[in-house]
Amino acid sequence: MSAVHQVHRLLLVHEYRGGFGGAERYLVTLAGGLLADGADVAVLVFVRERDGAALLADRLGDVGVRVTVVVGRGRPVPVRRAIREHRPQLLHWTFGDPHAF
Repeated sequence: MSAVHQVHRLLLVHEYRGGFGGAERYLVTLAGGLLADGADVAVLVFVRERDGAALLADRLGDVGVRVTVVVGRGRPVPVRRAIREHRPQLLHWTFGDPHAF
């Protein structure tokens, strides 16, 4: 049995720094693949400016993933809120800054 079948609810957190590069492609591919395999996937994206994440949010929405966009650096309060809302069994965070906390 694959790990995806054991973990049904996932929260992916991403710190978007602008543009659409490898990290963003990875996020869309990962989220879409997990969703296609039957997982319940939600994505929380931190952005500097709300308008800047439109392309990423659109691509995630195209694969059917629920997306929440938060303006500002990655920080605990919005993550706690997303955890309470989505009740994930697994949290995957792509850090833009490894020293964020």
